[in-house]
Amino acid sequence: MHLILEQLQHRFSKEQTAWKTIQELEPCLIFRFGATFPMRTSGKGKTKKTERDYDNLVYDLNADESFNQRLVKGIDVYYPAIKEQIKK
Repeated sequence: MHLILEQLQHRFSKEQTAWKTIQELEPCLIFRFGATFPMRTSGKGKTKKTERDYDNLVYDLNADESFNQRLVKGIDVYYPAIKEQIKK
């Protein structure tokens, strides 16, 4: 019995050899989690559709939702001072 936890799914599109190798293990469960998921395209012409590669999505939390739910207090951007010598 195999259980696979996959964190870097943006590196494992389902068309690549890595995904096919995972499938050969015949896992009972593949748990994919992370901040980025690859895009997948289906259909052609007018029926072409591009969407995130989610299967049986359990939970989705993006940056806007996490801020609106007050899970993040704020966002601060820091721009370091660059000396004129380095700019040239």
